[in-house]
Amino acid sequence: MKLKSISTSVKEYFDTMQELAKERKDMPFDNSGAEHAVSVMSAMFNNASRGIDIYASSLDGSISNYSEYYESFIRA
Repeated sequence: MKLKSISTSVKEYFDTMQELAKERKDMPFDNSGAEHAVSVMSAMFNNASRGIDIYASSLDGSISNYSEYYESFIRA
């Protein structure tokens, strides 16, 4: 499943997360649902230089069907 086929607002969120991660912005952001989780995880993996620390109440794997997620994970 590709994010670009879901909705414009999700694509905008994805682009925003990529930009925030690229600029290494230290700021809170809203995150809800699988599409947002894909955007955040992809941005972190695409822009990590060493490692990633994740503090989460749930990482159940439901986003693993999104190509943006697993493609960025493979590159990391």
